[in-house]
Amino acid sequence: MCGDQIYRELFENASDLVFTHDLEGRLTSINRAGEQLTGYTREEAIGKNVAEVVAPEYLSLVPLNGDRKLAGKRPLTTTVDIITKDGGRVPAEFTSWLICRNGRPVAVQGIGRDIGERRRAEALLEGEKRILELLAGGGGLQEVLDSLTAMVERQTGPMNCSVLLLDTAEGKLRHGSGGSLQDSYVRAIDGVAIGAAAGSCGMATGRGEAVLVSDVAVDPRWAGHREIALAHGLRACWSIPIFSHDRRMLGVFAMYYPEPRHPSPQDVQLIERACCLARIAIERKAAEEALVASADQYRALFEGNPYPMFVFDLETLRFLAVNDAAVNHYGYSRAEFLTMTTQDLRPPEGVPVLLEDLAQATDGVHVRALRRHRKKDGNILQVEIRAHSIQFNGRRARLVAAHDLTERMQLEGQLRHAQKMEAVGRLAGGIAHDFNNLLTAINGYSELLLEELDQRHPRRRQVEEIRKAGERAAALTQQLLAFSRRQVLQPKILDLNLVVAGMEELLRRLIGEDVELVTALDPGLGSVEADPGQIEQVIVNLAVNARDAMPQGGCLRIQTANAPDGPVVLSVGDTGCGMDRETISHLFEPFFTTKGPGKGTGLGLSTVYGIVEQSGGRIEVESERESGTVFRISFPRARQTVTTAAAPPSRKAAHGSETILLVEDEDVVRGLVRRILETRGYKVIEAGGADQAMSLYRRSKGSIDLLVTDVIMPGMSGCELYRRLAESSRGLKVLYTSGYTGESIAQHGALEPGIPLLEKPFTVEGLASKVREVLGAV
Repeated sequence: MCGDQIYRELFENASDLVFTHDLEGRLTSINRAGEQLTGYTREEAIGKNVAEVVAPEYLSLVPLNGDRKLAGKRPLTTTVDIITKDGGRVPAEFTSWLICRNGRPVAVQGIGRDIGERRRAEALLEGEKRILELLAGGGGLQEVLDSLTAMVERQTGPMNCSVLLLDTAEGKLRHGSGGSLQDSYVRAIDGVAIGAAAGSCGMATGRGEAVLVSDVAVDPRWAGHREIALAHGLRACWSIPIFSHDRRMLGVFAMYYPEPRHPSPQDVQLIERACCLARIAIERKAAEEALVASADQYRALFEGNPYPMFVFDLETLRFLAVNDAAVNHYGYSRAEFLTMTTQDLRPPEGVPVLLEDLAQATDGVHVRALRRHRKKDGNILQVEIRAHSIQFNGRRARLVAAHDLTERMQLEGQLRHAQKMEAVGRLAGGIAHDFNNLLTAINGYSELLLEELDQRHPRRRQVEEIRKAGERAAALTQQLLAFSRRQVLQPKILDLNLVVAGMEELLRRLIGEDVELVTALDPGLGSVEADPGQIEQVIVNLAVNARDAMPQGGCLRIQTANAPDGPVVLSVGDTGCGMDRETISHLFEPFFTTKGPGKGTGLGLSTVYGIVEQSGGRIEVESERESGTVFRISFPRARQTVTTAAAPPSRKAAHGSETILLVEDEDVVRGLVRRILETRGYKVIEAGGADQAMSLYRRSKGSIDLLVTDVIMPGMSGCELYRRLAESSRGLKVLYTSGYTGESIAQHGALEPGIPLLEKPFTVEGLASKVREVLGAV
């Protein structure tokens, strides 16, 4: 694929609006994301003044002559609205830059990103902040719940909220907050008994599970309360239980809509956050009331709180009290805590921040903040702290609650990384699939030319170089498919010991004489189910990586073992230069390499990662600078054991006289396959798609012996084509070809047993042999 084509792919597949306009403000290009975001088709948008699609203030910030804001400077970023075709407005962040040719400005190009969801998230966070400040500042429960329902109503548009609190003594729900609900409806639902015949709220509380009613007018669960809801213009009602941290029922959060509606994933997320805040509000206010009522109750609440809590002296900073959660979470005993100061929980770089926070703090609310705390074992935690001043035994003190966010932040980082890897993987897989079609033609015709050229022919060397280049390109596409987890695996029951032993001679040649190869193979090793060729590629890639980490020589150790919890573990370790944590964090990313220019593609370890993940395994790495590296790969243990396969029967030369229906939508590939098969004696009927193939098959009147078809084709897949043809001819055989298979023939990349598949790019003899194999011996 040439540079222009790659640029076009990136332009069209970008998830953000990408556009270009000339110096007079006329749009000259817009991508598919721009069409979806603005509502205009490309034809409608081209030629429009940019002020018709972007709010006019954009032009005041980005002058069309390009010489005051953009010329000679970095791209300009600004926030303005996109004006959609239907007149709506979408808040967006624009980054624009000047395009110059021969030193003169000719156009402006920009990227616009929809930030509506971000603004909604920011508004939600701001609303949560206000609620937590109310809690920390001693606001009443009614005030907090009213703020909570108002926040949710602002987030979701025309709707109403209510919070009903469970009166456990009477088994009824009592009004906690009615949001913007009419007073008459609030009075009607106050005191409703919990149970199956009490509408969504009573039922949700009684069952302890969400009750999501899309339309109260027709839902039988609202039979006894339908009239009053409809009289107040309410059609949808979602009722979600509010539980305490120990799963006690606290009440129910209800959301009402004037039109029938089913919750979206965004609605569910908002509901969960609202219930969490409601739980915090209810529990926190109950805790505060308990503190006021009784010192004993305060101590019970303090000690029983699931979040670590501390009280420290504002003058000496020494801890005065800590709860059980703090002792359990940080690893210090209570006695140790009471000899420490709050500074001792901070890493050295965090102490100045603590002192600055305390210097700026005043009595009352302390704005919540993310801080780093250190456990007794030295591990660093990312915690969200909330604090306010109190009087503790007559001394000015600070009460602090700490919420450990370390795991959540790690999971969020892993999610972002996974999303990025998936996006790159989809692109890589698509490119590799297209390349495989091209390489099939390049390599195939090269082989045919070599068959025709005498060994002394002056052009033979050039054709051989073309074939070698094609083979190298084919190997690269296989790496891309492995990384993107879209290559077809043909798993077998394997003994990893035999795989490693069979590769020792190859590995010794790869690593060189100055690197010692040591193997430690568990004689009782369990079997695994994997593609032997792909496992060999994993071992080779790791061995090459280890060799490059030991330029002065060293030891490469390959070990197998049965893990105590069941998996089979393959370890590849070296005594090389090792890696720091930053390098390890990027290790399996595609095209990431620490090697110099021209010394690596950056696909070796990402290929390893893709193969292991697709094979159902897990890979871990341990490494430190100057201390070597160990990769540990765990595979699920197979239930079957390795069996010795019988030698395949000998075949005659891959020729025949049968009739073959060839279906391939790529003209150049179809022409190549036809030529190969016809030179080997077969009669070939070719079709460029499924519809034509079905027509030709009907006219053949049963004379076709084999269907050779691409898997993925426009209109109808090869699998569906074979299914339809086989209905009228049970004896029809099939051979599939594909650059990679879709879900119709391969789930998660593993080929279904018994389905013959020839992967592109294939060789001339590979095709001929596979056809003969499927048709059977002659």
